[in-house]
Amino acid sequence: LLNRSQIYTEGKILTGDSLYYDRLLGIGEAFQNIEMTDTINKNLLTGNYCYYDERLQNAFATDRAVAIDYSQGDSLYIHGDTLRLNTYDLNTDSVFREVRVYDKVRIFRDDLQGVCDTLLYNSKDSCITLLNDPVVWNGTQQLLGEKISLFMNDSTIDRAHIEKQALAVEQKDSLHYNQISGNEIEAFFQKGQIHQIDVSGNVIVGFYPEEKDLTLLGLIRAETSFMTLYIANMQMQKMKMFPQSNGVLYPFTQIPADQLYLDNFVWLEYLRPKSKEDIFNWVDKKAEHKLK
Repeated sequence: LLNRSQIYTEGKILTGDSLYYDRLLGIGEAFQNIEMTDTINKNLLTGNYCYYDERLQNAFATDRAVAIDYSQGDSLYIHGDTLRLNTYDLNTDSVFREVRVYDKVRIFRDDLQGVCDTLLYNSKDSCITLLNDPVVWNGTQQLLGEKISLFMNDSTIDRAHIEKQALAVEQKDSLHYNQISGNEIEAFFQKGQIHQIDVSGNVIVGFYPEEKDLTLLGLIRAETSFMTLYIANMQMQKMKMFPQSNGVLYPFTQIPADQLYLDNFVWLEYLRPKSKEDIFNWVDKKAEHKLK
């Protein structure tokens, strides 16, 4: 089939400049400017090549492949060299899907951006897992570690779990950043914004308390075993460290230059996707910024 033909099957529409379809085998292929729309689950797969097995409900896409979720109005765009969709326990009450995106993965939504090498999504627990040097941004907040799991609720991020070499950074201005590092970080979200951060294991903090007019008072450098940070309107409200902690408060005008940043601090704005079009523009992480 040529000239922007379409195949309709059980709530899905496969469109491409040219199509191949074998009805007996239940296999379809689309070439150039393809779109596979799932009108039931409200998601879309685009690229320049797509293979779909309607019997197993598995799909494969490559060549500028993008998965788009538009179920909540604010669309989430995920791009990688290759996208795979597999369906398990078909024709049962336990049916679920797994999406795998790998090599040069970039994510964009207005309230959430991310990069990694491999991404997994499982519809069973609504969890997006980012592997191999993952970084996630939410407004002025940056999260990174060896593994980041994003737990979604109706396509809105509910919480994030960062494992090993975990680092959370909030940009205050071009020179000053709130920084928290530890073995694990769990961030909780409300209406798309972080409202609580729990950190455990070898916790190190570099934090700037503020006046009500947002004037920075100084820098707190501290170490502890466990910490909880409470945030409202993107501003820290309260910090709790336990079972014990040690630290020092430097007045703003007397902060030593070697205390401005944690040893593992990095701000990776140059990697961040700026728009849905920018997801195609892969940027290599600088060697000095890669995880140990």
